Amino acid sequence: MISRFSRTQSLAVFLAAFLTPALFSPSQACTRVLFANAAGTVLVGDNMDWFEDMHTDLMVFPRDHARASRVRVNPMNWRSQYGSIIATVYGEPSASNGMNEHGFAAHLQGLNGAEFGDRDEQRPGLSIDLWAQFYLDNFQTVDEAVRYTQSHDFQVVTFVDPRAGKVQMHLAMEDASGDSAIIEYVKGQPVIYHDKSYTVMTNDPSYDKQLENVKQYAGLGGDKPLPGATFPPDRFVRASFYLAQMSKPKTNQEAIFKLLSIMQNAGQPYGTNSPERTQNGIIFESIWRAISDLTNRVFYFNSTVRFNTFWVNLDAFNLEAGAPVMKLDLENKMELTGEVSAEFKPLGN
Repeated sequence: MISRFSRTQSLAVFLAAFLTPALFSPSQACTRVLFANAAGTVLVGDNMDWFEDMHTDLMVFPRDHARASRVRVNPMNWRSQYGSIIATVYGEPSASNGMNEHGFAAHLQGLNGAEFGDRDEQRPGLSIDLWAQFYLDNFQTVDEAVRYTQSHDFQVVTFVDPRAGKVQMHLAMEDASGDSAIIEYVKGQPVIYHDKSYTVMTNDPSYDKQLENVKQYAGLGGDKPLPGATFPPDRFVRASFYLAQMSKPKTNQEAIFKLLSIMQNAGQPYGTNSPERTQNGIIFESIWRAISDLTNRVFYFNSTVRFNTFWVNLDAFNLEAGAPVMKLDLENKMELTGEVSAEFKPLGN
């Protein structure tokens, strides 16, 4: 079981600094792209943009794994119905990005304009750092997850870091049918954008404004030239444009390469300094990319500081209740390539 209130200082710094305007610019965050017309497969890519090594590892959880929401009063606790593979940040055993055994995926990204509201202790509380993991543990499809969200009065609970301010995020999810949903909170209530056409997500402004903005650009309804900066609306427009213009791939491998090229185009260049990318002397850059094949349940990982892309077949793991949590320590595995499920070790070994 995950112990309560064990949030590390590094994770608190990541969540608060990464997701709030008090310390860093809201332009510094991530990009998610859903590629559903991919040679018979459904793929989703996710860029992680940050200013330092996040000590990311990959973890695989079995079914019936106990979770405890890190909320002091009336917490949501559960046991996972489905196994999942996730990318962690700063060693915390909960997903910033991941996929479960049914090809359902979820991603957290910063949204400074999110409004989670004051804590209502009459409502079950789900701590924000377990938000994506809750959906991975409990749902097979986007439609199932959306219906649960609409019918259950739980509260996503954020927290305040004294150095940076309130943690703010929104959530994207997809499934093997190509369905998609974005969840943002306004005045304490979820606003859900549920449609297969919602293929791109970045950060601020709110999703309705992003959808309006993108219509101004050539190839997407307007006549403005494509923007070249790395602010969230610019990344949203470029990812939308190149996804719309992408020719249909002939093979799954070609589809992965094509999606990877879109993710690289929407990324923050490694080590490049410019006023829009620098805040308090810190340069933000895309430190890794993940692509989930939701059809075949394969998780691809590409680090900016590694030459190789490697992948993990989730079907290779024992996901039965009672099986060990498995971990791939990426810091000590710099030369990984190909399919690497055999490189995972039981957590604690």
